[in-house]
Amino acid sequence: MRLVLLPGVLLAISLGLLAGSADAQNNALTPHVASADVVPVERSISDWLLRMHEASRRRAYIGTFVVSSANTMSSARIWHVWDGEQQMERVESLTGAPRSTFRRNDQVITFHPDSKIAMTEKRESLGLFPDLLKASDSAIAQFYSAKQGGTERVAGFDADVVQLTPKDNLRFGYRVWSEKKTGLV
Repeated sequence: MRLVLLPGVLLAISLGLLAGSADAQNNALTPHVASADVVPVERSISDWLLRMHEASRRRAYIGTFVVSSANTMSSARIWHVWDGEQQMERVESLTGAPRSTFRRNDQVITFHPDSKIAMTEKRESLGLFPDLLKASDSAIAQFYSAKQGGTERVAGFDADVVQLTPKDNLRFGYRVWSEKKTGLV
């Protein structure tokens, strides 16, 4: 069951910076070219996922998360903080029915303003990217391979482009942009 969620999770991750990438293309800026003396870092799929996993959990950040699939697009505004011991997050849906989700570690409150309903729950695993690595590394590597696809400038940051290629015809391939300095997607 966990592997069924992998393509959807990776799609959300890979498209998280798509809006910034599209803006860069629309502005017709000259593409960023890495200097010839910079050697791309070769990492295994486990190394890439661990780097992105740690970056998303152990940093404070604010951003817009965009997911595009087929002919639909959805987005959310995310505020995430980590004080060294606790994670706190606020996610506001920017498309569809309005809703706000607040999380402190495993305590989650979702507020639906239209119906004036708040739901509370305790979730050990949110099923989002930071918990993806609870699956064994070999299970992910069994279905995907990863290779660096160069460097691009996205939303004002230099990012490694990671190509996740399925090893069979049952899965989708993805491109993930991971900020060079921090690994944040």
